[in-house]
Amino acid sequence: MWSQIIGHTQQISQLKKGISEKTLPHALLFCGVEGIGKKQVALALAQTLNNSTKSFHPDCVLIEPTGKTIKIDVLRELKQKATLHPLEGTAKIFIIDEADKMTTAGANALLKILEEPPADTYLILITSRPSLI
Repeated sequence: MWSQIIGHTQQISQLKKGISEKTLPHALLFCGVEGIGKKQVALALAQTLNNSTKSFHPDCVLIEPTGKTIKIDVLRELKQKATLHPLEGTAKIFIIDEADKMTTAGANALLKILEEPPADTYLILITSRPSLI
């Protein structure tokens, strides 16, 4: 998983350190130029958190825009799923790709979970336009 990623050496080192020292924050923002591998790093982190070699784990949810936005219904469903216990792994990971495309109502729906996350729940927001979040 980590070995397949080119670059991001410092960021991966920080993530590994956070995992080993149990100081990894429950919410992370991966931002940078489009196409540099942010999603790949997020997926590798999800695999590591659940000690899994599966490319997609049942306790990892990838949310992407449908059309031009990420709709509020999808984020409400995320909130509901976050309250459940992990199915197979030790953590629930929600990766929101192109997080800057959340509607205002959707972003507001996500605030509660960002402020008071359930135990063993991680949110990774990915964007190439952090000023729009």
